Amino acid sequence: MAYRTRSSSRPKYRKAQFFILSAITIVSIIYLISRWSEPYTIIDTSAVVMSDEIFIFNNIVDKARYLVYNTCENPEELEYSLEEYKAFIEDYTLRRNIEMDFDISQVTFGNPTTGYINISLVSPTHTINRRFTIDRSFAVVGWWRLDEGRENIASDSSENGNYGTVYGGVWSEGKIGQSLTFDGNDYFEAYPFVYDFTQITAEFWMNTDDTAKSGTPISCSKSGQSDNEFLIYNYRNFGIYVDGSSVTTGISANDGNWHHVVVTWRSSDGSTKLFKDGIEAYSGTLKQGATIQLGNAIVGQEQDSFRDAFDSTQEFIGTIDEVRIWNTVLSPEQISAHFFAQ
Repeated sequence: MAYRTRSSSRPKYRKAQFFILSAITIVSIIYLISRWSEPYTIIDTSAVVMSDEIFIFNNIVDKARYLVYNTCENPEELEYSLEEYKAFIEDYTLRRNIEMDFDISQVTFGNPTTGYINISLVSPTHTINRRFTIDRSFAVVGWWRLDEGRENIASDSSENGNYGTVYGGVWSEGKIGQSLTFDGNDYFEAYPFVYDFTQITAEFWMNTDDTAKSGTPISCSKSGQSDNEFLIYNYRNFGIYVDGSSVTTGISANDGNWHHVVVTWRSSDGSTKLFKDGIEAYSGTLKQGATIQLGNAIVGQEQDSFRDAFDSTQEFIGTIDEVRIWNTVLSPEQISAHFFAQ
């Protein structure tokens, strides 16, 4: 009788199939781990699939908006930051084989204060274009970093040319770079500093342990005025003064530590706020309907007549840094970002 032997090819085939499937599974796991373990730096990947072109595009737009309204203070700085971010995205998509091309236009200004940014994206599945306006009329009008460290000039980083003249003071280590330390006989003044404000934000870093003076960080007046148009005074209990009226906040900053102080005021409803170290510490109402008309800005003294008659009881004793005046009311989110950025 002849016997037919069973072929062994089926078990060998199944074994080969098992090894192929195992290899594919292992490669897939390694690929997924590599995608999710690699740092994404700027892009926020929380609960988002990173191959989604729409998400990446929206992230680019959000980043551009943030740069416009929170960090970049002039067109050149904004263009540089956007190009740097664009290079990062291009490298990011290339390494992940995401077929996508996008463009961020140069910042274009139709006049000295307004302009726009165009952002476009093209992929095999999406074509998206977005344009948003830059309104530079709502911007920083004076920004004195106080980083010169020598001589008697306080440069203005706002591009408005509002340079300050330093009278006395000692250049010293600041919160960021250099700063000015005053002993009560010193100050710096931006003059002329001619602006009309229906809303304003004044911010600065300060450090003092003085308990005797009602020190004045910022005093602003105008020609022919016998008093201040806008004043922040008394770091033992901050007062805010607008066009002849004032409020007391109950907030101090004279404990010998660095503090970020921001005051905002809006004419339309009189809303007046003081933020300390990124947090709203006071809210009230002051001089609704008024217009603040300035001719100068003095840091370190309180003027009882235009550019003169300094009150010795309100001299600033301590160190001040990064003074900025804006012609808009910064949002709580912007103020918090400025505090944590330092």
